[in-house]
Amino acid sequence: MIERGGQVVLRVLENVQQSTIKPIIEKFIKSGSLVNTDEYDIYGRLVEWGYEHKTVCYSRGEYAWDEDGDGFYEVHVNTNLPQSCRTIISPDNFRKPLTMDKA
Repeated sequence: MIERGGQVVLRVLENVQQSTIKPIIEKFIKSGSLVNTDEYDIYGRLVEWGYEHKTVCYSRGEYAWDEDGDGFYEVHVNTNLPQSCRTIISPDNFRKPLTMDKA
């Protein structure tokens, strides 16, 4: 979870189920907040749980959309963090020591 202009929360989930992600969402995202996600069905109950929810649909080639026509793409989930972390937090890497290059 990434707050635009704010904090990042990363958790490795035991499984990919709504019952697993709901407590994490409730702990770190204020009720009533807007949550932008992709179309993955794990997020399908966000509105029922008390959040505003907007999606982009990667399967239709949709990565962002301009909700009000002003040229600014308000709805997107584009950050570099998930792509950067995918390799580090993949299950194959859990058994490997994590090393970071010195800058």
